[in-house]
Amino acid sequence: MQIEFSMARFLKILGIFLAPPASAIGIYLAFEKYWALGSQDAKVGLLILGFYSGFFLICAIVQEFRYSRKTRFAESQHLIHKVFEKCLEGASQQINSEKEINQCSKLICNYLAHAFSLIAGIRCSVCIKVLDSNPAEIVDGRARISVSTLCRDEASEDRGKSGSGGIVHWLDQNADFLDMFETINKPKGGTYFANNLPGKYNYINTSFDMYGRKPTDIPIPFIRSVIRNFTWDLPYKSTIGAVIYPSEPSPSVDKLVGFICVDSRSLRAFSRRYDIELLRSISGTLYPMMYKWTEVIANN
Repeated sequence: MQIEFSMARFLKILGIFLAPPASAIGIYLAFEKYWALGSQDAKVGLLILGFYSGFFLICAIVQEFRYSRKTRFAESQHLIHKVFEKCLEGASQQINSEKEINQCSKLICNYLAHAFSLIAGIRCSVCIKVLDSNPAEIVDGRARISVSTLCRDEASEDRGKSGSGGIVHWLDQNADFLDMFETINKPKGGTYFANNLPGKYNYINTSFDMYGRKPTDIPIPFIRSVIRNFTWDLPYKSTIGAVIYPSEPSPSVDKLVGFICVDSRSLRAFSRRYDIELLRSISGTLYPMMYKWTEVIANN
């Protein structure tokens, strides 16, 4: 599923980047031409005009960036509706096999990746992770938990396949999964938000072993950030996630199934205010289908 950019949208984006320098050049040329020729009163008026022009130009830029994301969010509603529709369809009695649930999960990833790509204005990827317990690994008297990928959106489904052999993604060795797991019962917990992963110096992730190396870390201000960005091998620098867990857990239904994650190659791709709540809502709606998936797998 590819993102479609219309000519009108392209011209709008082009205008956002060209309008500020064009306005600044126009103001400069006006000052250069009329400053030497004007009287004292004219110069004062020109300064006031320049101040107001600059002020309103800055306001226009701020408003554009403030509301453009909200506009794109509104444009993505038909895709988000399809995500919720597929979550409910997967939880219905008509879908009972592993294959059908996997197909439904794949469509959810595709629609959600398309929606977040539209909202953020840059390419985003989505995956659904599930939990596995390994009885051969015991930690604190319990089987150690690992995380595996159930499905991805079609644009990122080949990610990491060439270097994934033999790598086990332990939950306690991945900062994002561990943070979501440990905060699952806290208010507004069970989510993860990171818009600058190279800047999180304590970030751990088993996927570093899949893509070559951990980033080089030099404890020198500013240089540290530059070097970590330059040596960052993971195919994403921003990520958000949410636990696949019931919105209203009860003693009989409180099983953690996995995680739904969205990421992007770009820095600062997501909005904490809007995107986390959207993902939390989707993960809660996704839970009945994924809980059914665990039962189907257990019975096979």
